[in-house]
Amino acid sequence: MERTISLNGQWTGRYWSADALPIQFEAVVPGCAHTDLLRAGILKDYFQGYAANDSQFIEKANFEYSREFEFDGCADGLRIVFKGLDTFCDVFLNEQKLGYCDDMFVYHSFDVSSVIKTGRNQLRVRFYSPIEVVSGYPEYPAAFTSERVHIRRMQCTFGWDWVDRFVTMGIIGDVLLEQPSVTEIDCVYVSTTHLDDEGAEIYIQADFEKVGNNTWLEWEIVSPDGETVWHQRRIVVEDTVDSRISIASPQLWWPNGYGEQPLYSFNVRVLSEDGALLSEKSTRFGIRTIRVLELFDKPGSLEYEQSLKVKEAPYLQGNDLNEEFSCFTVIVNGKKVFCKGA
Repeated sequence: MERTISLNGQWTGRYWSADALPIQFEAVVPGCAHTDLLRAGILKDYFQGYAANDSQFIEKANFEYSREFEFDGCADGLRIVFKGLDTFCDVFLNEQKLGYCDDMFVYHSFDVSSVIKTGRNQLRVRFYSPIEVVSGYPEYPAAFTSERVHIRRMQCTFGWDWVDRFVTMGIIGDVLLEQPSVTEIDCVYVSTTHLDDEGAEIYIQADFEKVGNNTWLEWEIVSPDGETVWHQRRIVVEDTVDSRISIASPQLWWPNGYGEQPLYSFNVRVLSEDGALLSEKSTRFGIRTIRVLELFDKPGSLEYEQSLKVKEAPYLQGNDLNEEFSCFTVIVNGKKVFCKGA
């Protein structure tokens, strides 16, 4: 079989409220309850008039997405990867629970090597009303609504000053059936740790989900001009490999208005002993250092006088009890920059 098989596309969805029978609809993955029900004609166009109010029942309902797929291959190390689940849900394969998910912002991966069958398989994801899940949780001060602070999902969909309330559910990212290689890269990381007139020090790291025998790591840094400025080949024996490297005369990344934004490429490949490509990942990065300088304002300075004016502002009504003030300055590549916006 191919190392990666997409399970996106046509799924079957259904939803039900507390005292109602399930209603079935055709679903498309990636997607969500709102887009599926709009496509099925169950919802009116929620961007027209006040139709958004008619979709509020979704946040208190439970949803289920399911599909069948054929499998005929080696199950060793096989996994199902969800690149986006919104949000509280159980995942089942062939009626066996794989796990529970509660975070919209991370991938979820399940080993299915002992669950998957040769032939037809059924994958099912059952979503639970996020409003009901956090019902009874402590209330905290929050803008517009407070239940959202307990839920790891897009906060603005609970209603904001520029958008209506659209608390949805669904499989919002790709669904993949993956067969890891002999050595599989999990993730790569790169950052600038030091910068001076002599050059830049760069920290690089590669983590491996699986490590086999006689596999080789080749990683490199490529400049914005396409020149390879650093390269190394080494055997993979541990699940994490890292290094600190030096780059002379780096092209620096600057904020908008202070210079250009050149990007380097960090390319990581895993090869078999005979040179066959097993796994690869790449990421782009700018060489720059960023820190925040926060010092107490000196009495009589412009910053101190401005802070006094704020402290005495009528809208604070004497509630600002600070006797000392400090401002913070963002320093990029050793240079102070003025940050705009909010």
